[in-house]
Amino acid sequence: MIAFPPQATLPAGALAELEAIARRLKAASPADTVACAYGVGPDVLAWQDEANGRCFDLASLTKPLFTAPTALGLLATPGALDEPVSTVLSWLPHVPGTPTPRALLTHATGLPWELPGEGDVPAVRAWVAEHVRDVAVADVRVLYSDVNYWLLGELACALTGEPLHALLARAPTAASGAFCFGQAPAERSIPAGPVATSAQLPHDPAARRLGPSGHAGAFGTLAGVVDAVLSWLDGGWLPEPLATEAVTCQTHATPGGHRSLAWTLAGDPFHVVAHDWPPTTLSHTGFTGVSVALDPVSRWWAVYLSNAIPVDRDADPILVARRHFHAAAASHLRTTTRDPCLT
Repeated sequence: MIAFPPQATLPAGALAELEAIARRLKAASPADTVACAYGVGPDVLAWQDEANGRCFDLASLTKPLFTAPTALGLLATPGALDEPVSTVLSWLPHVPGTPTPRALLTHATGLPWELPGEGDVPAVRAWVAEHVRDVAVADVRVLYSDVNYWLLGELACALTGEPLHALLARAPTAASGAFCFGQAPAERSIPAGPVATSAQLPHDPAARRLGPSGHAGAFGTLAGVVDAVLSWLDGGWLPEPLATEAVTCQTHATPGGHRSLAWTLAGDPFHVVAHDWPPTTLSHTGFTGVSVALDPVSRWWAVYLSNAIPVDRDADPILVARRHFHAAAASHLRTTTRDPCLT
């Protein structure tokens, strides 16, 4: 696992900026803990960890950090991403709107934003099957949806016959071992969702109700998430053309957003960074106030973790603080490294 340099060796101005961002977040939200870091490749330029190595609820960072790598590893055979998932998930109808793994990965299915608020796994499967029947191919657009990545988790389990938490733990991005899936020991976790006895449960109600899920439910430390990001930057665990498709836009011809096979890109409404980051930057966010940005060209990266739950997805002070962090990281990265995309 990555070793953070002693803070005494880091620029005082960068550390002061991180502390100020954490203060603003906590003044405007219920958050009490923030951890963040940024750097270039294996070099950490600044970091702060108020959690002291404890785990955060990673919420939707589960999608690009673990579910996408797991699915891509299982579907690396040429053509596998473009077969209807009903060929494996027999409980889904085989109709014109049946999604492919590629459509699930890029959120280009037209399925609803959220999973249903009640029901066990069989009930949710029936609900998803009904919505698949209703989707018309002509109406498909990029629409961010937890349903897509929940389905990818179901697909991975069906392909292997193994439980999802075991598959996610073996993802190439989870090699540090700094993660838990479905729940985490309460004494080693920063609370965002409820605690059951000695277990910290996910904030996401569907992940909490349905068990380990492809859309949410991972817990991880700051160092672990940085390691997962570096694993994406280093690559090597995906063959071509998947390795390129995983980090470049695959939805040029689909309205609604710009998505790779795991990440948002510039121009997508959910992209967490602005123009001060390279145009090839990838990003993702999570509802617990977490976010990640990484650029495969310059090898810049930034990780922001908190236990803050936004009230307004578009203008909440929590989201403002998160964007401010990524802007501050870009400013420091720009002055200390040469980015070929920005010169």
